[in-house]
Amino acid sequence: MKTAMLATAAKMVVHLICCLLSMTAIASDPNLLIFTSTPSIPAIPVNAKLNLMYTVENRVSTTSLPIYPYILNQSGQVDDSIIQRIDSAVNDCGSPGTFLLRPFAQCNLSFQLTAPSTMGEVSQRLSIDYRGRRPLESPIVFTTTHPIFVYMTNENSNTVTQCTVSSQTGLFDSATCGDSGAGATFNIPQYFVFENNNLYAYVVTIGTASVRQCHVDNTTGQFSDCSNTGSGFSSPRGIVFQTINAQSYAYVTNFFGNTVSQCRVGSMGLFTSCVDSQATGTPFSFPFGIMVFETIGAQLYAYVVSESPGSVIQCPVDSVSGLFGFCVNSGADHLNTPRGLAFQTIGTQLYAYIANNGGGVTQCQINNVSGLFSHCQDSGATGVPLSNTNGLAFETIASQLYAYVTISTGSASSVVQCPVSSATGLFGICIDSGAPPSSANDYFGINFLN
Repeated sequence: MKTAMLATAAKMVVHLICCLLSMTAIASDPNLLIFTSTPSIPAIPVNAKLNLMYTVENRVSTTSLPIYPYILNQSGQVDDSIIQRIDSAVNDCGSPGTFLLRPFAQCNLSFQLTAPSTMGEVSQRLSIDYRGRRPLESPIVFTTTHPIFVYMTNENSNTVTQCTVSSQTGLFDSATCGDSGAGATFNIPQYFVFENNNLYAYVVTIGTASVRQCHVDNTTGQFSDCSNTGSGFSSPRGIVFQTINAQSYAYVTNFFGNTVSQCRVGSMGLFTSCVDSQATGTPFSFPFGIMVFETIGAQLYAYVVSESPGSVIQCPVDSVSGLFGFCVNSGADHLNTPRGLAFQTIGTQLYAYIANNGGGVTQCQINNVSGLFSHCQDSGATGVPLSNTNGLAFETIASQLYAYVTISTGSASSVVQCPVSSATGLFGICIDSGAPPSSANDYFGINFLN
């Protein structure tokens, strides 16, 4: 009996020593609980929401660890006003105080971040208490920017409309839509771009055969101090910028001249000289749309939409002078009075999208060696018809890529939002974006500022 009692006592002592050693190890080793995955947090618009997921792993071989997650502010106080924990669909870490992470097991902690309504830097941190010597922590630092703004040129009212875009749905807040701040200072505005870190907007205008440069406020997105820059244009339509050999150039299509102008961009974003791009080969025929430059292999190409009889012309761009070389037809078909042009990469495939004023949007694959177009087809859009389309732009909202297409039919002018398939690049069910319809707002070009 005495021997049995001694044996039992010895086992209890050994068990106690093992437990103490385990607890001592947890208390002394800061690497017993580790992050195996942490999110990258981009700059996000004010009031936008973003989901964050962290994966933690228990590195203790013999002991389950409790998981107590907290969000702390810069003062080290618990603060869930900006970041709240949400349920994870797979392998959630469970409720604090009741969940134990098994040895060598992993679990996920998910949070939803809601950006403040003011711009600036936010600094917080995730702190996980697992009854160790010190908690496991990861910084959560991000910058809030101005809301996503969208702009549309209005041919009839000679203005540019500005709207705020919902960071969740991508729809336009019609209550925020209004004049860009420049007023009716554009004479039949067409396409436009933002350049120099969005410091300037450049709006092509037919009526004065000019390009209007406007300063853009980095908080409100409003235009101001607009003036003409460049010269020698003939009924200009499209514009794009490209840096070549450390020199910034603007390229402008001339509808009646059947040419493309190359303008050197100097200090303060002004055009210092404009010359013909010296394109040879297949001629432009009423060049209209926005040109998109894309490097295929080691060659830089320009793509110019010719409205009549309907084609997209590909031109090699000299790497020193920025002038065009021998141009060829890109091979685009299924076109119907093409005007707008945009490129978008879906997975590993680069696509061209062409807005047809005769109706619809055409999608073409771009060969990654030759840069020529093939397998052109209708975008597959359903829902709101894409009729009399002029401009198009792409924007990712809450992880969903959307195409936005301007439809210009007088009083029925509108902007249509279409989800884009992440597998095929084709459009889904298109809906009205919420841009205010108006007989005076003959929407033409469209672009985003974010």
